[in-house]
Amino acid sequence: MLGLLCSVALAGPHSFLENQVALDQDRVEALEAGDVDHDGIDDLIGTINNDSNRDSFVLLSGTGAGMASPAYYDTGRSIWNGSVLELADLNEDGRLDVVLGDDDGVAVYSWSGSGFTLLGHFGSFGVGGAGDLAVADLDGDGHLDVVAQEWNGSDPVIGWGDGTGGFAGETQLDAGFNVSYALATPDLDGDGRAELAVVAFDYVGRRILIYEETVPRQLTLSPRSFIAGNGISGGLESADLDGDGADELLYAQGISYSGIIDVYSLEQGVMVLRQWVDGGAPGNGLVVGDIDMDGWTDVAIAHPGYLSQTHWLNEGGALPDVGITVWVPGGSGVGIDGTALVDMTGDDCPELFFAESTTSVWMLQGAGCGDLDGDQDDDGVPDGYDSCPEDENPGQENSDGDREGDACDECPDQYESGDDVDGDGLGDECDWCPDDPGGYYKDDPDNDSVPSDCDPCPNVYSTRVITPDSDTDDDGVHDGCDLCVGTADPDQLDRDGDGIGDACDRCPDEPGQGCPQPDEPGGCGCANTGQPAEVWVVLLLAALGWRRR
Repeated sequence: MLGLLCSVALAGPHSFLENQVALDQDRVEALEAGDVDHDGIDDLIGTINNDSNRDSFVLLSGTGAGMASPAYYDTGRSIWNGSVLELADLNEDGRLDVVLGDDDGVAVYSWSGSGFTLLGHFGSFGVGGAGDLAVADLDGDGHLDVVAQEWNGSDPVIGWGDGTGGFAGETQLDAGFNVSYALATPDLDGDGRAELAVVAFDYVGRRILIYEETVPRQLTLSPRSFIAGNGISGGLESADLDGDGADELLYAQGISYSGIIDVYSLEQGVMVLRQWVDGGAPGNGLVVGDIDMDGWTDVAIAHPGYLSQTHWLNEGGALPDVGITVWVPGGSGVGIDGTALVDMTGDDCPELFFAESTTSVWMLQGAGCGDLDGDQDDDGVPDGYDSCPEDENPGQENSDGDREGDACDECPDQYESGDDVDGDGLGDECDWCPDDPGGYYKDDPDNDSVPSDCDPCPNVYSTRVITPDSDTDDDGVHDGCDLCVGTADPDQLDRDGDGIGDACDRCPDEPGQGCPQPDEPGGCGCANTGQPAEVWVVLLLAALGWRRR
């Protein structure tokens, strides 16, 4: 199947510059960004599940002004349900390596100049595939380790890195719970050592399990573990949001048709809920980074099925309680599986990428660039995040949940694409006359569901299936209100007022006795016999004259 990779520079919520690159393989599974090919310019790398359930890399090298054409590399590994990626320097050569998790376990690849070389691997997940990866030095030996989680919820597996890209061994944790597929490696107490956080669930609800190393290469469950709601897991990340040197833990969860992100921090040895922010819709692909380039770590999440992302721009160490929605043009919005934040265009402004699990990758220019910092309507919302950048709407009300806020929405009560073919200010989805400027959906005096501005017969109810120019008999009267559709009668005379024009009424002087089609059966004649009244008069007079003789 033909896929598309789209590079989109955001110049306001309704204006996107699209640069599409064709992908000849299907289903982007995961996405990361960094200098993969070691040329000093950041790249984009994803995994693709092709039609043979083989796991392949797709590399889009950064050019400093965008992305080069895609290059594909078949790993020869199996993939059924999913694969995940991380970028990290596991062979300690100062360059990023690619860590891949899929059905066959975890593998580490290094760029060789023309392709990827396998450095090491561990584990095997079978058809469940890998659900998440995390990379950190968990045992304090100076080498990065890899934690992998199977998609269907088995206990996490740790591969102990040896500094060459290989692994000195592996350990499977016994969580004691049904483990979800979300991992993070935060430094919660700021001591420079990473802990392992795992989302799990049982009959009580969702738990976040915290593991710490107690003896070399042995992680035990910490009393810092805690219960964290009961929504569907949408991601787990860690970042130092307040600049105190210790990481906060961010947990995205979906509840019914809404979503929230909980922010937890370690206070006096106990994990506490410091803040929760409104996610708008259930999300996936949680990503952290400095989106607006102000020195503070921001948060973003993509919403599968809603063609949108929500951004929370950190201001002085705290996230706003409500994020700002950015709408993405096109795409199916199905299963957003990967996100990345990096500068690929060389403009010193990070781009935010996310991948759909169908065929598309999207790039949104960061919030610190171009028109995104302006506020032309002075409502306190930057133009790049403003649902009505030219109409003041500080509350960003949006009744139908589409791209336009109520203040500038052509169809404020109906989700629509934003198209307005006739340019009359009514969106096509709520314009009953989408090709006729001025059509207004409430002006329909004859109640035939065709507004008067585009109804050729505005005062005549018509159920006929007709086109705007229908005039079968060429008499200048539209078929929808022509008293004789098949007989030319430009004067539209109807002496008996029965709705059948004289030109086609077999009984023009007897209301209700006319017959618009001369060959119709009985029941429409002037005397209800199929014969006009004049015929009966002639026959009666003839009979009387015959009797007189």
